[in-house]
Amino acid sequence: MELVTFATNPQSLKIAVENGANQVLLEDSRFSLRSFTNDFFKTDFGDLRKTIWFAKENFPQTKLTFNLDLIAHNKHFTGIKSLLEALLEENVASVRVQDVGVAFFVRKNFPQFQIELATETGNNNVSSFKFYLSEFACKKIVATNELPFFEIARIKNEVSVEIEMQVQGPILIQYTGRRLMTGLVAFRNQKLELNPETAEPIMQKIVREKTRPNEFFPFYDNVHGNFMFYSSDKCLLELLPQIYEAKIDALLIDCRGENENYLAKSLQLYSKYTKLFEAKKFVIEPKDLEDLKKLARRPFTSGFFLANETDKRSRLNINHEANSFDGTLLTVDQQSSTIALETKTIFRTGDTLRFFLPTEKTLDLKVYKLTDILGNPLENAKTDGINLVNFTKGLISNVQFTILKT
Repeated sequence: MELVTFATNPQSLKIAVENGANQVLLEDSRFSLRSFTNDFFKTDFGDLRKTIWFAKENFPQTKLTFNLDLIAHNKHFTGIKSLLEALLEENVASVRVQDVGVAFFVRKNFPQFQIELATETGNNNVSSFKFYLSEFACKKIVATNELPFFEIARIKNEVSVEIEMQVQGPILIQYTGRRLMTGLVAFRNQKLELNPETAEPIMQKIVREKTRPNEFFPFYDNVHGNFMFYSSDKCLLELLPQIYEAKIDALLIDCRGENENYLAKSLQLYSKYTKLFEAKKFVIEPKDLEDLKKLARRPFTSGFFLANETDKRSRLNINHEANSFDGTLLTVDQQSSTIALETKTIFRTGDTLRFFLPTEKTLDLKVYKLTDILGNPLENAKTDGINLVNFTKGLISNVQFTILKT
């Protein structure tokens, strides 16, 4: 399993590689949207070159990729061309992009570059993965945070491309090219014209939502725009079995803007437990997880990796104890006429499942098709993974079910 993270200088690169990173994403704040460095108006690539020289001298086996995730305007392409030329001079011919125009520019003018597709790209289905692979010959595509693992597994089964996903760190939930916080400060000071080259380069704020007083949402503002993050950090360390089941190739640990100890500990633990899993010795030590939590500024969540638990809790309105259910319907795929079930109790083909809908009505479904997430037929449902069964009209995601006794 490959571990991937970010670096902006020799020190952060050294921390990344010495703690387990196999691939390092190099950044320059002029071309990388949220590198958390205050060097937006440099005129050369001296610092980037020094980091590359350091890596090649001290860690020659480490793969270097430049994080070119800029949402580009026409004015940016002269600089992008200079950046790509500088990278070629240093024998770094791999970039990660999210702008289709940038991907097209690289493919057309610098065909020697390998292109990887970044997390933020709206890319949630088999067709879009196939499109990016065919149009830009992407070597690797990073799955969005909205994709649960059984959908990633289906994509991996149908598209021949390396898939990476974020497993640790802050979750970006909103981005706009407008400098919302800096613009507000300028307005309050009656400086109504905001010049991005003279405004404060970086602003960071923590916002508490009125209806959820214990949740704090970080905001980050720089010359590229405004970024909002979720109130919890993503952590999938305990879900490595599902990650391997989905045949994911690489794990992204994104600790940009956080302290170096958090990055180091995250890499150490994912390196440790991927090796233990591959050796069939995977058991999480509680102290390891507690040590990681102490270094984080926010609580942990698995996000949408298993299912949308927030929606599940808010939509269900039924008078049953959670322990009385045999499982949960995670998602409905009408295109393939299947539903994905997380199961606590074994059932088999021919059994009948009763689903409890938010309206307090129930719907019964007889199982005549039962497979794993890759479509392999199963005799009995798995209790340690996701099961796919036949769909019937009226079912919706995030409802629970019981197995009817015969």
